[in-house]
Amino acid sequence: MSRLVIIGTSETAERILAFCQIYQLYDVIGFAVDRQYRRMNSFHDLPVWDLETLDQQIDKDNVSIYVAMFWNHLNGDRREMYERLKFEGYSFANIISPRSSVRGIVGDNCWVMDNVVVQEGAKVGNNVIIADNAFVGNLSQVGHHCFIGVHSTIMGGGNYWKPDLCRSLYNNLRELNNWRKEHNRGYIHHKRRHSCLYCCKGSTAHSNNKTLHGV
Repeated sequence: MSRLVIIGTSETAERILAFCQIYQLYDVIGFAVDRQYRRMNSFHDLPVWDLETLDQQIDKDNVSIYVAMFWNHLNGDRREMYERLKFEGYSFANIISPRSSVRGIVGDNCWVMDNVVVQEGAKVGNNVIIADNAFVGNLSQVGHHCFIGVHSTIMGGGNYWKPDLCRSLYNNLRELNNWRKEHNRGYIHHKRRHSCLYCCKGSTAHSNNKTLHGV
């Protein structure tokens, strides 16, 4: 069984550990976090290492890592960590449920949960999370650093989104709400229904030969 180090000690990291153990996907040998955030020496009876010196603890050629971050800051945190560790030469594992059906191409550092279908001809980029019961149809293209929520459906080639569109919409809305708070005008709630498909639950996209991008 291949060995794995999980990056992070969050609830998501706990879920990845349980996922790997239940489905016997990897032999998880430890966790790693940035030194400034390390508050413990062990987590679930496994060692927690400083990320800055992880290359001294493991053999990069024989041990993979998985960045266990959810869609914090519209996937921005996960993207930043992934790109940093990619630059440092680490190899990334995919966490793919045996209860899913992946017939297309999937990049690295992807988590594909239970009952997901990725049809033949579909392409999923790197660092993508596809939650339970999602469907990625034939010829769809999912960009890097996306999050596809529970029961989401991408059909007929997927959908196209500019990489930083959703983050821009989110930041603009946050600035507007800060102004409204200062002037006692109340809040506008961000539904993420149309501006951020890959963060939605139960969304459906129909189009032809387009690409769904993360941020």
